[in-house]
Amino acid sequence: MSLTLQRIQIKKLNDRLLNQNILIQTLMDIILSKNIVTEEELEDTLDSNFKKANDLLESFEKEHSIEVEDEVMEGIYYGPVGDC
Repeated sequence: MSLTLQRIQIKKLNDRLLNQNILIQTLMDIILSKNIVTEEELEDTLDSNFKKANDLLESFEKEHSIEVEDEVMEGIYYGPVGDC
């Protein structure tokens, strides 16, 4: 992949992230200004969701690393030399 193409893809990704950030911030401002939830409730919910997401990622990484390790270990022979 050429360096120019990589830069274009990175710029597109940055633009998407910026757009998502603006959208989320706007929605949070509206929710708070309309007193749909308090700032404390919003922070508690966000903290809870971050914790759930991190736990899910950690469990996925743990399961994935075990699977890769098992796949690598399946092909290794531990018997006497010449009996393989």
